Amino acid sequence: MKIHVVNQNTICIAAETTPSAEEIREAFVSCGIPAEGEIQVAVFAGSCGVLLFATRTPQPAVYRFETLENTIGGAQAICAACASPTTLYYYDGAYFLTLGEDLPQLAEFGNAEENPALIGACLEEYGEILRRNDAVQLLSRVFHT
Repeated sequence: MKIHVVNQNTICIAAETTPSAEEIREAFVSCGIPAEGEIQVAVFAGSCGVLLFATRTPQPAVYRFETLENTIGGAQAICAACASPTTLYYYDGAYFLTLGEDLPQLAEFGNAEENPALIGACLEEYGEILRRNDAVQLLSRVFHT
């Protein structure tokens, strides 16, 4: 089995037979890509074996910040690495940043919510949306240091 990294979420596997789900997850891990979340698979079979493309859907993340200063610092820390849409909310005396995937660098500035799907739904319903889709980029650009 040969494994090639296509991008940060997709790998290509060339093998004689179709790999199992566990083998696909192990292939992600061997490439340094977390095998968390849903993985979509496309298999192309031929006379020489199979070519499989596996794409993971990153787990969303929600971080809570006690101050606007910490929120700005976190945004500046991840701006270059953050390619997913980001939304900034204010709710219950704190700032919340939703991301398409977890970026551990934010732990220095805020706390990751343990159940991002639940808190995300709560924020959407009751939180005040301060900026949708590009919150990290806007905070980094406006409050650059």
